[in-house]
Amino acid sequence: MKTVLVTGAASGLGKALTEMYLEKGYTVFGIDVDQKNLDAMSHKNLIPLLMDISKADKWDEVLVPAVEKEGKGLDIVIACASIMRLGSALDCSVEDWQFVNNINLTGQFLTAKKTLPYLKKNKGNILFIGSPSAKLAVRDEVCYITFKHALLGLSKSVAFDFGEDGVRSNVVHPGWMRTAMSDQEMEEIMERDNVDLEGAYDIACQYVPLKRPGSLEEICNGVDFLTSDKASYITGAELSVEGGITIVDPGMIPFL
Repeated sequence: MKTVLVTGAASGLGKALTEMYLEKGYTVFGIDVDQKNLDAMSHKNLIPLLMDISKADKWDEVLVPAVEKEGKGLDIVIACASIMRLGSALDCSVEDWQFVNNINLTGQFLTAKKTLPYLKKNKGNILFIGSPSAKLAVRDEVCYITFKHALLGLSKSVAFDFGEDGVRSNVVHPGWMRTAMSDQEMEEIMERDNVDLEGAYDIACQYVPLKRPGSLEEICNGVDFLTSDKASYITGAELSVEGGITIVDPGMIPFL
């Protein structure tokens, strides 16, 4: 059976992906900084690893011994861990900028750097969790937007540099989905428009062609395809699983 590594494995999409691969019978190395949530995840094929992905030494101290002990290397790597801090280039503090960079870009770089030796041996693949924001701009999210844009360059560079080794690298861009992070973002709409959480999602998704947020299962399906053997000739690609929002012409919204 295959071995998978998932960062941000203890909550949200990362947890859903971890559970998906466990259901397939795969061995999963689940990385997170949340000890409580990691402890709550129990499965015979799950190897929980408490570590900060932005610390290079932790990869060597925690991941390498775990993978070597298991003895199967890595077939699939899911770079899912991500954080957000709000603010424009004027409002965002240097500390927030560096904090988001540490996880959303340096952490993704280290995920690739530290797992590529195993992926090369197994001719495996790495998948980065992006966002529609990787190709667009959103008000007061300079940190998140910048590093999601940069993530595309990282994925394409890995695809180009290691394609001859049989390694594939791709990106999935999830749209609105029901997670704790998304629920938190809905709070602004809830307060502004005096609506409940469901009402906030309705407003947020009003211009999404499918008129709703995606389920975690739907996002996982896209990831599952790109990391499977069915996608064996796909690398350097981006798959948008976002209900069609990025096809909408914002200049025409006033006429809708």
